[in-house]
Amino acid sequence: MTVTDRDPIDGLDPRYFQIGDVVERPPAERPQHDTIEAIIDWLAGPAQHVPSLSGEFDEFAWRMLAAGFPLLRATLQLRTLHPQYLGANFVWWRTTGRTVLRLVTHEVQDLYGHEDNPVRRVLVAGETVRRRIDVADDALDSRSLRDLKVEGATDYFALPVKSSFGTNHMVTYVTDRTGGFTAQDIADLTRGVATPGAACRFCAASAASPATSLTPISAPRPAQKFSPARSAAAPARKSPPVLWSSDLRGLPSAPTASPGRRMIAMLNALFERASHGDRESRR
Repeated sequence: MTVTDRDPIDGLDPRYFQIGDVVERPPAERPQHDTIEAIIDWLAGPAQHVPSLSGEFDEFAWRMLAAGFPLLRATLQLRTLHPQYLGANFVWWRTTGRTVLRLVTHEVQDLYGHEDNPVRRVLVAGETVRRRIDVADDALDSRSLRDLKVEGATDYFALPVKSSFGTNHMVTYVTDRTGGFTAQDIADLTRGVATPGAACRFCAASAASPATSLTPISAPRPAQKFSPARSAAAPARKSPPVLWSSDLRGLPSAPTASPGRRMIAMLNALFERASHGDRESRR
């Protein structure tokens, strides 16, 4: 195994792909022997005790390699509900020996959203995609596949995992073995992701992803309404929790074209319309 300090295909614009975490597991701690059945059991239970999602996916990739899958690269792309980030990408390379988490901004859709590439077909259309890479360059239908070929890849396999809020997550596997994946490899890789325990684990990961943390943008004041002192003095009442995500991209430039009071009125109307629509949908 050749280990390099360079992340393959790392020409990503840091404005849109922000590094959130890097995990490099010491060789002595990498699993040496495993099975697909044991990995499925691990995903359904013990995996939740790994301290970070980056560490969890890193261990998952090493376990898959130890189970005999000839992986060059493995990725997990999670879609999130966040005002800044479209999703979180976990990318493991055998050649670097590490997993890198990148937070993906919404603006990526404006740059790459209409390109016919495997990522869009899986995340948006929910397709399962396999592409042989050890073919002529003009037979490769996306830049990402051509970049993988430069790294020695021979076969690409991507599967959707349905998220809890209706969109798709994605798991991809790439090999550099001569001849690509076997039919048994494809069957086992599909079974590993399609197993309910594994699928639920990947979906649960999106809810706990660092990219979904609202702490930095949440005001502390709402919490004060439920402080012990206030609760003791006021009659008890039930208030259902609400998580509200609104796409307000482009808003920072709007105040330059509108007076402050007009902007506040516009936002109030927007929030009133959204909350009124929610009340109507629950009747």
